Amino acid sequence: MKNIPGLRALLLLMLCICGLYSSAAEGDPSIPFDSTKVNSYPVADSIPSYQNTAIICEGNPIKLKYNNTADPNPASLTYEWYKEEQGTTAIVTAASGTGKNTYQEANPKPGKYIYKLRMVNANNCASEEAFFTVYVLPALTITLPSNQEMCAATTGNTTDAKEMTRDIKSIIPYTSIFKYTYSWNEKTPTNTAGSDISTAKDITVKDKVDTGDYTYTVTVKYDQSVYKLLGDICSTSETRTIKVIPVPGKPSITPNY
Repeated sequence: MKNIPGLRALLLLMLCICGLYSSAAEGDPSIPFDSTKVNSYPVADSIPSYQNTAIICEGNPIKLKYNNTADPNPASLTYEWYKEEQGTTAIVTAASGTGKNTYQEANPKPGKYIYKLRMVNANNCASEEAFFTVYVLPALTITLPSNQEMCAATTGNTTDAKEMTRDIKSIIPYTSIFKYTYSWNEKTPTNTAGSDISTAKDITVKDKVDTGDYTYTVTVKYDQSVYKLLGDICSTSETRTIKVIPVPGKPSITPNY
């Protein structure tokens, strides 16, 4: 069987996810995954630091495309796409002709997937395989405590200091594995437009003088400086309200004879 002259030299394969994934991983983001179970996340298996890697969030489709303008007759080739999952490789599609050089997969589960592409011409001469790795991060979820009440802060009210403080702690799965960013926004009775107040995971609300509802919204995202996510970037928000209750005025004592 003969190879087409120069086929290997002419084969320049760039796989793109949503047309943007051609050089997604610069450096080593060190995303942990279980190397034996693609849909679990407990132990480290970091992303290799080469360019044929992309990171997306759950809910985004996987879109792969072969681009090689140097190929003499791409429409005549059969494009064989393979997918490796949990150590098992299987062909997922094989088609020829214009527009058949793409592969799309909707709603992939979180995990690590390796895609391979091989091209075969009419004489059954096959190219070398090209590889592309996609890491799908799980969709974000966040849990906050229930709405709360607290006493308004008053001058000299030190005995009930604990009643003028409330903690809002966020619960997010896999915080020991993934890195996130947090943004807290506060709306008050005198600032209904709201303002950003913290980038910490948890906040403490205390010493509020104005009575009424204080609304706190936290937005959580994967740390983009670490993961360089492509496609729609995962984020989730949750809101809770703390009602500040008026405190009775300071009493006075007089003789009552």
